[in-house]
Amino acid sequence: MGCRSDYTRPAETATDTAGKLDAIKHALYWAENNYNKKYEYLLDLDVTSPLRTMDDLNTAFANFVSDAECLTLFSVNRAARNPYFNMVEKRENGYYHLVKGGGFLTRQSSPEVCDINGSFYFYKRHFFEMDYKTALTEKSLVYIMPHICFDLDELHDFEFMEYMITHHKLGFEL
Repeated sequence: MGCRSDYTRPAETATDTAGKLDAIKHALYWAENNYNKKYEYLLDLDVTSPLRTMDDLNTAFANFVSDAECLTLFSVNRAARNPYFNMVEKRENGYYHLVKGGGFLTRQSSPEVCDINGSFYFYKRHFFEMDYKTALTEKSLVYIMPHICFDLDELHDFEFMEYMITHHKLGFEL
């Protein structure tokens, strides 16, 4: 088995410091030229955040295509911490302050914030003609995952996912 392709990713898009959008853009243009077809939408399924369902993708895509102005849509989870209330960063003088101001006295009264979970990204074709370096634009939408989703970056992430799967704790079927 396995997936075979005539496509070869250029070396300059395969370094440790290269962003993925240049690689995706190159692959898109290659596919359009080789298959003599222009694609209207592109879906990036990130392998390091695999907890998604077809319902997630179908619902997100329907929201994405229903907004004519939107350039991108990406998956998020509600954030456990809020930069308006309980996230701090170090100033140049060595003292700490809230990441975002606003004078909110409770976490509940702070604006809702989300974490990009990287599970999937939808792009409209013309996004790639605008030379963005990230998926976040002035015309981006999000899909809030109704279930757990996290990155698989470290060994303990894999161990945690294995536990969640074997003990049926994901809240959905794979």
